[in-house]
Amino acid sequence: MRPEALAAFDKVAEQTIFYAESMGVRGTVAVGIATVLGDGNFQLAAYELASQLVRTKLRDEDDKGSNYGSVALAKMMRRARMELEIDTNPVIRRGEVNFRGDAAFKIGDTVYLVTFSGHPTEDVDMRLAEDGLLAFWLEVNKKK
Repeated sequence: MRPEALAAFDKVAEQTIFYAESMGVRGTVAVGIATVLGDGNFQLAAYELASQLVRTKLRDEDDKGSNYGSVALAKMMRRARMELEIDTNPVIRRGEVNFRGDAAFKIGDTVYLVTFSGHPTEDVDMRLAEDGLLAFWLEVNKKK
């Protein structure tokens, strides 16, 4: 991966976390790029940034809660699989989550992704992911 891509990951993640914290939301943002390798495989390069190591509130003593970092990456893997059209079956697979909070755009054979996990509602996670994706799009399309 090119150093400028890593710098973009960093910048987008920091902006998204800053925006989330300004809304009083703690969680994890994941920023990534996915490309098809062939034979139904794809490569995902991702960067994660957490405002703190957080997880869902426990419902009772038997509940282990959810790790927001794991959920953010699971959202990203599912969205990449669908965007790259290597598997168009929308069924939720083991290890994936059926929560929204993912946004993507595609240029050629490359998908740019931002996911967020941390707020109890999908609407807020989606707004944060979409805001991050706009920042990512601006970075990718920045004039040299």
